[in-house]
This record gives sequence, C-alpha cells and structure tokens, in this order.
Amino acid sequence: MKKYRIAGLLLGIDAKEQFLHRELQDFEVESEEKPDIWVGISVQQDKRVYPEKVVISAKLLQVYEEAERYVVRYEASDCVECYILEKGSRKAHIYLKSEKVVCHTEIMYSIRDSFFFYMQQLGRVKVHSASIVYQGKAWLFSAPAGTGKSTHVQLWKRKEYPVEDFNGDIAACYMDNNGQAVAAGLPWCGTSGLYRNDTVPLGGILFLERSCHNEAYATKTMEGVLRLTARCLTPAWSEGQMDRNVNLAMELVKHCTMGVLYCTPQEQAAEVAKEFIDKILEIKEKC
Repeated sequence: MKKYRIAGLLLGIDAKEQFLHRELQDFEVESEEKPDIWVGISVQQDKRVYPEKVVISAKLLQVYEEAERYVVRYEASDCVECYILEKGSRKAHIYLKSEKVVCHTEIMYSIRDSFFFYMQQLGRVKVHSASIVYQGKAWLFSAPAGTGKSTHVQLWKRKEYPVEDFNGDIAACYMDNNGQAVAAGLPWCGTSGLYRNDTVPLGGILFLERSCHNEAYATKTMEGVLRLTARCLTPAWSEGQMDRNVNLAMELVKHCTMGVLYCTPQEQAAEVAKEFIDKILEIKEKC
C-alpha cells in the first residue's frame, strides 16, 4: 500500500502501480501510521446491481444510497465502473471495468472524490478556486467555471507582482491544530497543471464577479459564509454534509478575509485586488 500526505491527512491507496497517476508521487511519504483515509482499486468481477435509492442524478454521474454506503457511478466512463464510500469507516472501493483499459484521469477523479468525501468529515473543505501565494499567505480567487479565475491570476503575473502559483483549480481549507486558517495544496488541479505540495496560512478568499469596472470590498460575516459555502465542492448530498460545509465556512470566515472583487479581464483588476490585499495585510500587521 502506498501512502500520501495530503492536506495534513494520510491517504493510503491499495492498488497496482499501473493504476496510479504520476501527480500523486509528489505527495508520497514513508509512514508506519494507519491511514486516515483508505482507497482500494480493483477490477469489477461480476455485473453490479445498483441500489434503488438515487440521491443525485446528474449528467455525468449517479449517486445511490444504501444504509451502510454510497455508490457513485460515472455515466460516460470508459474505465471506472463505480466507487463505493463506506459510511461507517473512511474506506472507499474503486472498481474498474477492465484491467486492459486504464484511464488515469478517471481513476484520479475517483480517488479525488473519495478523498474529498472523507476529508469533509475531518474538518476540511474543498474550495473551487485559482490560488496564489503572496506575502507568505495563500489567496484564493473563487468563482464559477468560466468566470476568469485563471485569467485573473495571469494578470498578477503580467504585472510582475511577487506571487507563486498554489493551485490552478482547487484548494483544501481548514483550521489547523493551532487554530489557524490554512490552505493546503492538492495533487488535483483541473487541466491547469498548477499544483504544489505545501500548506500555508490562508490570507483570504476573493469571490470574483464579472463587471465593467474594478472594485473590491470585504464581505460581512454572513455574506462571506454564504459565498464560501456556495463555492465548496465537498459533498452536500445530505443535511449533515451541508451542515458540515456551513460550519467549516463559518470557522474560516472568522479567521481570514473574505472579499468580493468586481473585475474586468484587464490589468487594473490585479491592481485593485493587490491594493485590497495590501490594505488587509497592513491592518493585520498593526493589530
């Protein structure tokens, strides 16, 4: 079994080497500890009969529920038949259609979604965002797909501001053991190819809104909670899961800055965002 340290959690994967994506290698560790989350990958032997209760029915996947587990099935999958998430433990089982057809992207999605399912139970949320490290802190730019998150990060680089890429698509956010809000890098980064194995203090999250002008403001508490909860991609299949997302969002809002950035795809948007962040850092330094 290979082990990986991701977002402060130990993920164990029991699978043949051929099923594992190279991006996981950057997070691999040697450890005798018991994994916080376990994922097994094997080939489906018999034709599967799916449960009757459907929790989620979407274009790309179906989520079924039984008393002891969830069963998730991708609708247009060449490789993964389904994966099973046990409710009574943090164990997931990914079943492949065949050993001959191996699609690392589908397998990585299944590992990712299994990890995020259990990560939520351990006090972490997945935030859809493009993120940078600036002044020693992670800053997330969050918005629905197609809004311009990656474009905004590129504007910072075009201005040659002193920033580093953190993740091009998602970040894990949580409160660490010292009561500090942090962001953790993940091996999953959409199609951006931008990720890093690091955990840094979370400076804040700016929610992007397309506009014909550039303006930023700090949200009030409840607006921040609602906006962050809407951008959390950790599961919300049940009332309990939704409550976890909201409660985790409330904790993060208490400990870092939440803001809204009305922005254009022009360089001035990066100027306004940087000025907003610099003012936040200046205020916190004086406190």
